[in-house]
Amino acid sequence: MDVGRAAQEPQQLADDRREQHLLGGDQREAVAQVVPALGAEQRDRPGAGAIGAALAVVEHVAQEIEVRPHGLHIAPAYDLRVPPTPTTIAELLDRYDGLLLDAYGVLVDERGLLPGAAALFAELDRRAAPYAIVTNDASRSQATWAARFARHGIIVPAERIVTSGSLLPGYFRDRGLAGARTCVLGTEDSVAYVRAGGGVPIALARGMELDALAVCDDSGTPFVDGIALAFSAVVRAVHAGRTPALVLPNPDLIYPRGDAEYGFTAGAMALIIEAALARRFPGRLRFDHLGKPAPHLFAEARRRLGGVRVVMVGDQLETDIAGTHAAGIDAALLAGVSRWDPASGIAPRYLLATIEP
Repeated sequence: MDVGRAAQEPQQLADDRREQHLLGGDQREAVAQVVPALGAEQRDRPGAGAIGAALAVVEHVAQEIEVRPHGLHIAPAYDLRVPPTPTTIAELLDRYDGLLLDAYGVLVDERGLLPGAAALFAELDRRAAPYAIVTNDASRSQATWAARFARHGIIVPAERIVTSGSLLPGYFRDRGLAGARTCVLGTEDSVAYVRAGGGVPIALARGMELDALAVCDDSGTPFVDGIALAFSAVVRAVHAGRTPALVLPNPDLIYPRGDAEYGFTAGAMALIIEAALARRFPGRLRFDHLGKPAPHLFAEARRRLGGVRVVMVGDQLETDIAGTHAAGIDAALLAGVSRWDPASGIAPRYLLATIEP
């Protein structure tokens, strides 16, 4: 699949009702890719109902298969016996032509800009250094992200923001899915990404007929009902002799809500659907992953920057660092969600204590 062609920016859609996310769109990036099974006392509490049944599918899959981050086998890019080198942003900018930056946990959190972010952007502008923001978010357009940065006085051109959703138009074009009836689980911006690739979004409803399923985000979709309706539509398509395209821009299973609370997002939704399909049609239907740690986002970001030599700055071993290994890019781990541990099997080349230049 060639995801090298940049999608035209979908029109910025109304997002005021999502303002509570502030600049925290990347809070949807997972801190882990495997969710421990809930205890019986949690599943059986009043109101668990359908959610408990859905989570039972995830628990069953976790027990039956070996789960690696996002289903990829990532070989260590560096000798794990050699510890990463402590460095600074200034040293990285001296050593490389440009930067790739994760969003949530590096530049922003749910409260807004993180310490050092404004100074980092000022230094990038002063040096005229190429950079791109690389995020697994598929629920917000690049224009939506740019507008949120602008509210904090940071001007980031939309073309410098590479979201997993922005890969959807290229995916639809490359797969010949123009005109494909597409069920989109996600937001209005998610729908706009599909339209930009020529897909024809359809209403989520009983009896819907689809040619493609795009699982983008838990926002904008009834979580359990959306999963059930999408699964049912895929089953009907297969019984009718069609093999629908299944695409997952954001493979993250969970995201932090703050205060030690977590939520399930697109990757968990797709995992439930895929596990159920495996029961019905063993070995036949799998989702195509676009986001980190798959290399597509990094390849697109590097393409937009003209192929210059870049280093990735991220705060999660399982997505940012593992993904750069797959893409053949050096990486610096910022202390945050992840802290480097030789036992993790994933080694960044550098360690950062701050993004302050």
